[in-house]
Amino acid sequence: MKLGPRNWNNGDLSRSRHPARRFELEHQVLVNHAPDQVFAWCRWVPGAMPDEASGLIPYHPSSANAEGITWNDTALSEALFAQTARTDHHTVRWITTLLDPQSWRLHALFTVADLLIGMLAVEMTPVQAQADKTRITIRLTCTALCQRGNRIMGQKAEEGSARWLQQLGDAIRQFADQPLPGGTSPDVIPARNCRQEHVSHTVEVNEKDLVFSREAAFAMACPVAELDWIEDWSFDLVYSASGRNEEHCIFKEALSAPLVQCRRGHTIWYTTRFVPSTGHFDAVLLTGSDLRALFRFAISELAEGRWRLRWDLTCLGIDDRGNSIIAQPGFRKRMAQMLQFLERSALHYLRSGTMYRVPLKQKAGLVFSRVHAALTRHIPGLLARKRPAPHGKLIQAD
Repeated sequence: MKLGPRNWNNGDLSRSRHPARRFELEHQVLVNHAPDQVFAWCRWVPGAMPDEASGLIPYHPSSANAEGITWNDTALSEALFAQTARTDHHTVRWITTLLDPQSWRLHALFTVADLLIGMLAVEMTPVQAQADKTRITIRLTCTALCQRGNRIMGQKAEEGSARWLQQLGDAIRQFADQPLPGGTSPDVIPARNCRQEHVSHTVEVNEKDLVFSREAAFAMACPVAELDWIEDWSFDLVYSASGRNEEHCIFKEALSAPLVQCRRGHTIWYTTRFVPSTGHFDAVLLTGSDLRALFRFAISELAEGRWRLRWDLTCLGIDDRGNSIIAQPGFRKRMAQMLQFLERSALHYLRSGTMYRVPLKQKAGLVFSRVHAALTRHIPGLLARKRPAPHGKLIQAD
């Protein structure tokens, strides 16, 4: 039976049909160079061994690394599928979520088809009293997204991933010992033409008009809490150590894909940052194999009694199909409508403690928008495949 809202667990992991298998690995390397020199490795597409660099496919105007850049590789896939007899390993798709030269940290999220999802974290710290030495800590987390993914997550997959981490550490050490001339990036396949769209939405509020504190307001940015303030919300929690939103929290929902992309399907959310003390929540959104999105929410205090709430959403096309979805008429407008819906729902709940109900007229408008986008997307293809011949017969298009 196809997974759908009727059998989603809504945060109760005991109701999960297939509890997700997961592993966490860590590897440390000591390098005889200062952190700034070692961190130069992170400035080009990460996850690559020097002799594999030409096999990477970055989706970015240059080969330089940056937050939001995506690329493919197969080395980790071969490690994860080491226990299988398959030779057609799935491609691993990566996206950089953090690149901070001030704290010498790199985070990148990866997916393997709709089977596995995980995070690579590379953090560099200077060795005390030895300015020319750096300790590199490399962490890899991997979580299954379905029963097929659970079957992959055996001991051999974990052992293969551990070897991959060691090879990665050796590659960073080698790069530090023999940096590229002039600090340039290695040759990689030229970037594909990746479409992207970005929208943001900001609102300022007075605390005296609200029934919740700032801390309670930020706690609303959680799939469990959203059951109380987002209409028609339902989700399937894949992983969370606490049962609430946190770093590495993973869940699926079926509300945003129809709203923004005008197609059925679920979206996977992976929380990459969740800091209640500063009011920051970042996540990567994945819908199918063709789209990625970066979502950010921040709540900050402007002055005593005044807050600013800001939402940011960036959608990235991963392939031609993803690019065509982003190129749809009205796509950016629907992205903005999603953030406006979150703002209306959140403020209504903050001010009244009750759920915002979308007016029927507005719901009808959303349905019309979805139907119009679907027709715009599909009808040209149908007309191209079957067009009338001169004598009234149907012929197949070339």
